[in-house]
Amino acid sequence: MSEPLFEFKLRAVAKDPSGYYYPKWEEAEKITVTSENKDKAIKKAMVALGKTERGWPWAFTVDDIQEVT
Repeated sequence: MSEPLFEFKLRAVAKDPSGYYYPKWEEAEKITVTSENKDKAIKKAMVALGKTERGWPWAFTVDDIQEVT
């Protein structure tokens, strides 16, 4: 039996690794991905979004998770 799939609604922002600049969540990219778990969903979202404009890593927050039937 295969693992259940979930639809993850995420928001993503570029995050300054030094911590000097705060993430601007009000300007976040919204993305929805389907995956088996949160870790894989975030990896998929990073691939889909590509590199950030400043070359900083992405930071994510999960807004909603729904099981896909």
